[in-house]
Amino acid sequence: MAGGDKQPPQGQDEKGSWSYRPEEGDANSISAEQHMAAEAIAPGDDEAVTWTASEFIAHEKNPLWYAVFAAVVLATAGALFLLTRDYISVGVVIVLAAVFGVAGARKPRVVSYSVDRSGVTVGKMFHPYGSFKSFAVVEEGAVSSITFLPLKRFNLPLSIYFDPQDEHKILGMLGNHLPLEPGQLDALERVMRNIHF
Repeated sequence: MAGGDKQPPQGQDEKGSWSYRPEEGDANSISAEQHMAAEAIAPGDDEAVTWTASEFIAHEKNPLWYAVFAAVVLATAGALFLLTRDYISVGVVIVLAAVFGVAGARKPRVVSYSVDRSGVTVGKMFHPYGSFKSFAVVEEGAVSSITFLPLKRFNLPLSIYFDPQDEHKILGMLGNHLPLEPGQLDALERVMRNIHF
């Protein structure tokens, strides 16, 4: 190609559909704008499923919750100081607790989601299916979420929430590209739900 212009890499699958594939060495996710540009170059037959939902489940925290949290933090910091006589360790506990408390008070944003034949778009970020090894549906009471398990060991899982009315369409699209695994909350997530974080 003359002039050094670089087109997005693309390839044809067994159905004859063209799709965007990041080059070797690219990050696991690209911007939604880059993905849309690649999709415009390589249109396909599969229709994207798009919806909006909260980015996480928010639990209401009353003043009693914060009072109990502060008491636990102070008791932990006091016990740590009695055991170690180390001010730095106590400071670290207090700073981490403050970050935890601020995160707990944060309200969720409403985020746009989309799944298509190439991957998952969350807000302005696109994640190709090639960065995941499987997905699981996790039921959290009346609400369900989909957790994408990363291919690389140290990457964090990606969780998205959806309207139950869209479940059939979303799972149908995802099932064409990734295996479905049994899903359940891990130990840390169960603790977070139990303390209404």
